[in-house]
Amino acid sequence: MIANCTFSSALVLALGGPAGPSAPSWDLASDLPVTAPWFEPAIGADVRPSADMFHDPGVLFINFDGGQMQSCNGSDWPVMNCSTIMNDLVLPYSGSEATRAAVVQLMSNDVADFALTVVDARPPDDTEYDMVMVGNWDPPPEEGGFAGVAPTIDCWNTNRAETAFSLDLGGATTVAKIIGQEAAHVWGLEHVDSPSDLLYPTVGGVDDPSFENTCRGIVVIDGGIVPSDANCPDMHAANCDDPNTQNSYMDLLMVFGAPEADVTAPTLEITAPAEGASLPSGQDFDLVVTMLDDLPPQLFDVYASIDVDEQGQQVGNGALYGPELVLPVMNLPDGQHLIRIDAFDQDGNGSTAVVHFAIGEAAATTDDGGSDTNADDSTGDGADDSAADDTGDDAPADDDGTSTAEPQQTEADEGCGCTQDRRSAAAAGLALVVLLRRRRRA
Repeated sequence: MIANCTFSSALVLALGGPAGPSAPSWDLASDLPVTAPWFEPAIGADVRPSADMFHDPGVLFINFDGGQMQSCNGSDWPVMNCSTIMNDLVLPYSGSEATRAAVVQLMSNDVADFALTVVDARPPDDTEYDMVMVGNWDPPPEEGGFAGVAPTIDCWNTNRAETAFSLDLGGATTVAKIIGQEAAHVWGLEHVDSPSDLLYPTVGGVDDPSFENTCRGIVVIDGGIVPSDANCPDMHAANCDDPNTQNSYMDLLMVFGAPEADVTAPTLEITAPAEGASLPSGQDFDLVVTMLDDLPPQLFDVYASIDVDEQGQQVGNGALYGPELVLPVMNLPDGQHLIRIDAFDQDGNGSTAVVHFAIGEAAATTDDGGSDTNADDSTGDGADDSAADDTGDDAPADDDGTSTAEPQQTEADEGCGCTQDRRSAAAAGLALVVLLRRRRRA
């Protein structure tokens, strides 16, 4: 009897499961169970699959955006938000974008030794993936709610597409811990008696548990944490002498295999402004950068330098997502400029992109009243061109630079966003302020 979360009676009724006073007592205030002592998930057949089911890379989609779950004739297929245990609305995760990124990073670290890709953008429909919905519902855990739930203990991970649930509870570490356990259940793992293992039945234990490479006894919550026979003994016996013990690490390695080394740099392109563009004097603009990796999605470390063709200062406060970043550029003085962007994926593979453009050149070739010169040129009347220039001394002055004052730098000019330590004096008025605009994949 393995289960995957703590329910309230009302929620159990909503999920179609049995409610009632027979639920074991548990001190939720001291240590919230991740497991529901009175919820029994379906147990996958403990039959060793064919050889091609082993070392098959997997994808885990952490869905922070909520959604309406629906019944799909006994299916937990994540593509259509199908669920056999939840047919209600899951509200979006309340954490910030930074916290979401931290959860994904923590989960990625937990499965770094396995061929598992962790994403928080829904993969294409033709991709097999498991999904954990992270969101809100009532009542909260301290009033009898639950931490997480999975529909099955899927021995041998024979079903490669299932949906589990994690409560929007606590900080990034707690959420990642719950996600890891619920996902592990649909991969065939059960609870074990080790606080250092991610399959420990409660959110207590060590601060940073892992999938331990040690055989641990199978347990359940039944008025406390008690030993139990395994639901998937043949699966666990592949890596432990005692079939009622589980080596969480080796079981996952058996199922997914080890990751291949990532030696491919991301593709990086500055899509705006265009190479050689000429922008009006004083105009602020968006620098648009597109980053793609062969193992998407990635958290990129992004660096920017202004008017110096070398790696500059890191943009923002840490790793950023692609595929698109929008960096507003402000207060850039007239003249020729370049911006260099460097992006590194999580394995340290880096790419560089540089764009050259001008500020104020369009204004310099056209006077303030200033289209006269161009209009005269179009007629081919050189004499008229000279006459027009005689009435507008500003244009020649701009051409030789005498009427364009050198930018006077003050501390106020440096006042917003991420300034560049190695920028030239001409670009010292620039501020790159990160406004991360993320387009989710379809």
